[in-house]
Amino acid sequence: MESSTVPQNGSLPRRDTGLLVIWAVVVVVALFIHIGDYPLYDADEGRNGEVAREMADTNDFVLPHLNGLPYLDKPIVFYAAAAASMKLLGPTETAARIPSFLFMLLSAALTGWFAWRMEGWRGRAEGGMTAPSPQASGWLAGIITMAMPFSLAFSRTVIFDSTLTFFMVLAIVAFWCAIEGRVEQHPARGWTALAWAAMALGVLTKGPVAILVPLLIALPYGLWRRAARSLFSIVGLLLFALIVAPWVAAVSRKIPDFLHYVLVTETAARLATSELRRTGPLWYFIPYLLGGAFPWAIALIAGVPGGVRERWRGGWRQFLRENPSFVFLTLWIALPFLFFSLSQSKRPQYILPVIPAVALLIVWLWRKEDGILRGAVSAGVVLAIAGLLIAAAAFIPKLSQHLNEPLVGPAQVAAVGIGLVAFVGGLLAIVFRHSRRFLVIALTLPILEIPLAANALLQAIGETRSTRTLVTEISRWVRPDTRLIAIREYESTLPFYLHRPIDVASEDGSELTSNYMLRHFAVWSLRPDSSLHSMAWSRRQLESCCPPTMFFVRTKDLPMQRTLYGFGARQIAENEKLVVFARGLSRRRPPITRMPPVRPRPNR
Repeated sequence: MESSTVPQNGSLPRRDTGLLVIWAVVVVVALFIHIGDYPLYDADEGRNGEVAREMADTNDFVLPHLNGLPYLDKPIVFYAAAAASMKLLGPTETAARIPSFLFMLLSAALTGWFAWRMEGWRGRAEGGMTAPSPQASGWLAGIITMAMPFSLAFSRTVIFDSTLTFFMVLAIVAFWCAIEGRVEQHPARGWTALAWAAMALGVLTKGPVAILVPLLIALPYGLWRRAARSLFSIVGLLLFALIVAPWVAAVSRKIPDFLHYVLVTETAARLATSELRRTGPLWYFIPYLLGGAFPWAIALIAGVPGGVRERWRGGWRQFLRENPSFVFLTLWIALPFLFFSLSQSKRPQYILPVIPAVALLIVWLWRKEDGILRGAVSAGVVLAIAGLLIAAAAFIPKLSQHLNEPLVGPAQVAAVGIGLVAFVGGLLAIVFRHSRRFLVIALTLPILEIPLAANALLQAIGETRSTRTLVTEISRWVRPDTRLIAIREYESTLPFYLHRPIDVASEDGSELTSNYMLRHFAVWSLRPDSSLHSMAWSRRQLESCCPPTMFFVRTKDLPMQRTLYGFGARQIAENEKLVVFARGLSRRRPPITRMPPVRPRPNR
């Protein structure tokens, strides 16, 4: 492995990595700040948080449940991690979000390790070109990976993609090590086994896509390097089966049609048809990649042409032969991007696994001083964005007719705060454009400011996209024997903050946003132990002499509200989405001890 004590052409000596280590700690702390200050949002965060809460409450770490019903739309790993977090910290927002944050850190650490390993290998395989120390490359790659909007957003969201990304990156990195080991005639089958184990855990996080993406990258690269055989091993396949099969068998015993649902509905239909209504244009992911990897995507676009010319000694074949790491990282970005662009199911987070490749390719480009100078192009874009944000703050009040009034003030604060820090970061990036370390530090500043400047805005949004405040208002009415019934409505944060499932009266089960329940509504609505019921059931509850009951209906569902008034129910609370009625209930003081802690409303 190449090591150098004398810096050349912008390289970074080992002793200077101390500043990067300190800055990496600063980045971690900044991204964690206020992670639990704002409520879980409907629908994804509330749904995933409630599944994890029920898992922690029932100790059933095999079959996920939502509102007491089997939830087969996603596998077990993320829910189990969030449930374990809630076991330790209680069913809070922080506990629900910590797994995503930790898996993001693991992905960044793995990216840094991979950059360190690749940098030392390049010194031998790519003509001994001048480079920073491998340690410095590792810290740079890790910091850049963390300091991207996508990493920030999905590390603070109760969703599967940070977890899935870690296992995908682990599989991709392990496949690269297996391929290059075979090329150098030092094969290590342990890397192949590790890759298949990582894909197995990815499958148990979000399904077969965890197999498709790593192989989509590794297989063509292995064929090009004439080492594709290193991608498969009996030990790896056995390890994959030993990890996946027990859980699949356990769930199939409880839900016999589980495999058909997962393979046909949740995988084939999602990717090949528009059945799940998640389609989009072919260019759908372009703005998300530019924005999600900002400002590093700009640096990448600006740096690739010069970086290629810098290493060009002959034709394309010679360039590719001398720069296999460039080929691998390009495949890592391009092939998943193309695959998901062609897929009939599109969501911004699908391209999260390419974020580490962007960071690694930036490090590959910024190995010489002229590469760093090209990276300063992104500083100019940061300055432009800063100016736009500061200018936009003045126009936000004029958008009040399109923006909820409580959001105007926090949105102005966020725009000005992020804009000012981005302006400072852009200026520093230009001033320190000759220094790899300070350029990276300057360009991370705007991203690190987001959790601080946007906290009030996120809390204000939570007032409209969560039921936490509503639950606080009705907590004095709820008793242990109170029946909770949602009619043609289900806000996923309701059971999370009530700490209990609720009965749902529906016409087709679509309110639960579960594809499985939507297809099996007729079966589950007739089961006596089910929390999902038909509309006829809700009518019977109103007509009978039932126990103390609380009803949740949509604000716009005026006919149902009149029906409830006709049966003697009275309104006790409401928010923008729900109106709450009670029958046979009286206010109690103090609130019941099972209710979640109450946070004050944000200042507006």
